[in-house]
Amino acid sequence: MIVTVLTLSACDPGSAEWRVGPEPQCDTTSRGTLLLIAQSVPEASLIPCINGLPVAWEYTDVDVTSNGSTLHFETDTYDLEVAVTLESSCEVSAAEEIDSGRTDVTLFVEDDIRFAYVFEGGCIRFDYPNQMLAAADEGIDFRAGIGFLNRAELAARSGWEL
Repeated sequence: MIVTVLTLSACDPGSAEWRVGPEPQCDTTSRGTLLLIAQSVPEASLIPCINGLPVAWEYTDVDVTSNGSTLHFETDTYDLEVAVTLESSCEVSAAEEIDSGRTDVTLFVEDDIRFAYVFEGGCIRFDYPNQMLAAADEGIDFRAGIGFLNRAELAARSGWEL
């Protein structure tokens, strides 16, 4: 009996260069999930990623479809979930535009619980379950812990055409 073993080092979960982990980290060490998220909205210039979550927060799951991706997070303090969604567009007609602090992103806030960051080719929406969590330091710190990775940078680091 002859057994052939094919090794693909780029897909080796133990490889220092490529880890297909469930958490879409901004440092791109877990590019597998980031690549799936990027492919869900191919025209989006920015991809949501975890830049460093506050202590009470935990990443729980991601749903990736051909129309976008939703990352799910929970807070231990309030036992509540916040969804971060990448879409090709967001409905912002009822929202107030406020300064995002970035030249390439416009921020819209609706009812103090929905935050939509709109940019070329898409938007990233934060949906809080209530105003209390969205306005609390914990909710504000959570938003700061989610980064926006440039698609071109992800493509360069991964070697994939996105």
